[in-house]
Amino acid sequence: MSSSNLTHASLQNAFLFNVNLSRANIESADFTMVDMCHAVLNGVKGKGAHFNFSTMWDCNVSDAFLEKAGFLESKLCDCDFTGSNLEKACFAGADLDNAVFQNASLKDADFMYARRTFWCDFTNAEMTGVRLVDVDIAPKNLKGARGYSIPLYCPEEGSFIAWKKCRDGKVLKLMIPEDAMRKGESICSCRASKAVVLDIFDKDGKTASQAYSIYDPSFEYVKGATVFPKVMDYHNLGDVEGIYFVLSRSETDRYHEKDE
Repeated sequence: MSSSNLTHASLQNAFLFNVNLSRANIESADFTMVDMCHAVLNGVKGKGAHFNFSTMWDCNVSDAFLEKAGFLESKLCDCDFTGSNLEKACFAGADLDNAVFQNASLKDADFMYARRTFWCDFTNAEMTGVRLVDVDIAPKNLKGARGYSIPLYCPEEGSFIAWKKCRDGKVLKLMIPEDAMRKGESICSCRASKAVVLDIFDKDGKTASQAYSIYDPSFEYVKGATVFPKVMDYHNLGDVEGIYFVLSRSETDRYHEKDE
């Protein structure tokens, strides 16, 4: 099917395993929920094409024009988008394990809550305006990337009050010191390199002297103590390593009282 004209075609739920669509015109075509693993889409013209909820493992999509294309919740593991125009494309919630975006144009693309992005290769990509909420990327895979920025959800400077849910329904009131390193680009990913335990409340609201982490039952928080994480990686961008916290007591209600 190379060089074919599939403009506005509807191919929902199609089985296109190993299909060759190189240089095809697929503008505004609908590939929703297709199975097209190992497909070749080099040089396709597909502005506004939809690949939402599709399985596209190990596809070759280099030098393609896919502005405003949709890959919502798609499985794109090992896909190669080298040199492609993906401006304003949507990858929200997609599985991007080992996907390659070298030299791609990703202006204003949406990667919110994309999964397994740590090993994605964005070398020399144009990333101005890219939305990267709750996404973690290895710094070495951003070499030469231009324009990307990941805003900090928590205060960037100064000390501030934070909260944390612990085992047995206990809630910590923390102070993140001015000199603490902090990271977190979403409500669910804030971490700090140290915290002062100002107070501990049990599930009845009474003051307690100690509490234990839900994630690590051996990690103890003692009232009045300054705590440090066992590991703090300042380079990782997402919700990994460090003292986890939220910014209001009401946010701790999202966590179950049951220890899991």
